[in-house]
Amino acid sequence: MNHRIIARVATLLIVAASAGCTTDTPDYCDETTPCPGGQRCNLQQRLCERSDAAVDVSDASDGPPLDGPKKKVGEACQSGAQCESSFCADGVCCESACNQTCHTCNAAGKAGTCEMTADGSDPRSECGSDPSCGGTCNGFGACRYPDTSASCGSASCAAGMRTLKRCDGQGTCATNSESCGGYACEANGDCKSTCGGAGDCTGTAQCVGTNCVDQQPLGAACGTNPLACASGKCTDGVCCSVSDCGECKRCASGSGQCENRPDGPAPSGQCQGHPACNPGMCAGGACAYTANVLCDEQCSGETYTQSKCTATGTCAAQTPTTCAPYACEAAGKKCRTYCVEHADCAAASACDRTSAETTGRGYCPQVSAIKALTTGADLGNEVAAALTGGTITHLLLAGGTYTTSFAVNNAGTVTLISTAPTGASIKAPGGQQNTISIDDPGAHIRLQNIVVADAGDASSVVGAPSANGDGIHCTAGEIVVVESRIENNETWGIRSDNCSVTVRRSLISSNAYGGIQHRVNAKLNVSNTVIKNNSRCETSTGCLTIGYGINVLFNASFSVVPIIENSTIINNGNGAASSGSGGGITCASATTVRNCVVHNNDYSNVVVAPLSNFAGSCNVSYTAYSTGTVSGTGNINTDCNLDSSGKPAAASMCINNGITSTLFWDIDRSARSQGTWPDFGAYEVQ
Repeated sequence: MNHRIIARVATLLIVAASAGCTTDTPDYCDETTPCPGGQRCNLQQRLCERSDAAVDVSDASDGPPLDGPKKKVGEACQSGAQCESSFCADGVCCESACNQTCHTCNAAGKAGTCEMTADGSDPRSECGSDPSCGGTCNGFGACRYPDTSASCGSASCAAGMRTLKRCDGQGTCATNSESCGGYACEANGDCKSTCGGAGDCTGTAQCVGTNCVDQQPLGAACGTNPLACASGKCTDGVCCSVSDCGECKRCASGSGQCENRPDGPAPSGQCQGHPACNPGMCAGGACAYTANVLCDEQCSGETYTQSKCTATGTCAAQTPTTCAPYACEAAGKKCRTYCVEHADCAAASACDRTSAETTGRGYCPQVSAIKALTTGADLGNEVAAALTGGTITHLLLAGGTYTTSFAVNNAGTVTLISTAPTGASIKAPGGQQNTISIDDPGAHIRLQNIVVADAGDASSVVGAPSANGDGIHCTAGEIVVVESRIENNETWGIRSDNCSVTVRRSLISSNAYGGIQHRVNAKLNVSNTVIKNNSRCETSTGCLTIGYGINVLFNASFSVVPIIENSTIINNGNGAASSGSGGGITCASATTVRNCVVHNNDYSNVVVAPLSNFAGSCNVSYTAYSTGTVSGTGNINTDCNLDSSGKPAAASMCINNGITSTLFWDIDRSARSQGTWPDFGAYEVQ
């Protein structure tokens, strides 16, 4: 060992002795006591220090000679004793101790100068070594670490507690446990964040809407879960003091007490009264039904019962009433308001169709205005009493024959009507009597379903017409004949002088001198009527055939034009011993004839024989006739192929060739028109 080594060892021993290091000193080290990992033993001072500052005396030749010059700043060193500055840092002699965090004295090109470590580097490993949480220098002399949201390991979750591994922000991976806030755990180790049922929550938390919440006080939201409420009652989505506030009430948010709902629609399922009673509405905290509104009606026989809404929304039956004089509709809901058949009326009433020609609707007279008669009644007295009594407007005749004749000498209106299938028959007892005579200008007599006949034999009458023997003889007032038969009378079926005559849907036949004779200034209206076989002799000799169908005379000054429409006038004045002067229609004052069938009527005493169906001033249109030529629009000379009742064959020219009229029915009360246009005559065939 040379003198330099001896001197160096001596120096080290002196330094060690001056430092006072012993085996009891922290960080002590020697050749047999090593330093912890990452440090070296400074054998000069018997102290552990960073590896870049240690001096390994095992090779004393590496250091400068103890008596030689010291190193300058920036030169490599192992210890500050080697440096002129006395500071050895980061393996070079440094201008200062440079022991601050994230500093270096050996930056590139700046060895010996203490500066802050560059951003993103950590040459001294000062910012932690954890792979997830360790940091780097930030370029400003400090460490930058991942924040506390950074995960450093897999999370786990059990019983509503989540265990997380997250960085502590100081370079270390920390393990923390936290509550899921009442939510249950997801399978992936996270907490649930929403709920759809009780299983998504833990502990006392309950699912309200999509949130797990602790049991709530009165007035708090609870969705539909009563377990979410301390009261155990969730009403209208609010923790409430009661489980049901009732109709048109609600549990108030905030107080948890019941209050009135706002006026308007009620919640679904509330205020479910009768549909007609305005259900589903609230007003003033109660269901707002509309009372006294018709909610149902029932009708049976002649009894009608209404039901009306109550204030509580029920439909309550009212006191039954009678439909009389009407019966109930077939649907069983209402009383009829008009009639077509007698069955449409109350049992004690009847359907009056005397004014139904254009509407198809009759009416049922009040039962108190009807008097029922049988065949033994004195019709003359009953008619007179009805005309003068003021309460009876209808005499309801039972079926059968009333052998009588009577005269009307009082003003007023009365209807003789029968509901019997074949009507009621009024027959004069014979001996050239008028069956019904009307002589008062204020009298209005109406017949429906009545047969007016003479008990004599009209087929054997010989000689000129008598002043008597008519079925109906009217010299003043009005006669209306509907759905009736005027037949077998010894002179005229109907004879009028200054009397208004209306005949509808009737049959006038086999009267000795003619169907209708109408004279002087008064109305004549014949529709949907068959007039046939008047003065038709049943024997080969001994009868005089005058036989007009309709004879209109002396009416040049009529203020109302006579009208004959949709009627069938056939076989009048046509007998086995034909020597009379009869014909189909004789006209005056431009009598209107339209939509008729006028066939096979005799006019043999007229020089111009083809006019046997019409004579005089007739205004004829849309009518089928059988002989000669008749001027006017739509008239056809054709054979209608009539059957015995006067109904034309379906394939004849009399079908669907008429002109539109206001008539509603034909003679059988079939509707007009069933084709494009009405048929000719009294019958509507198609």
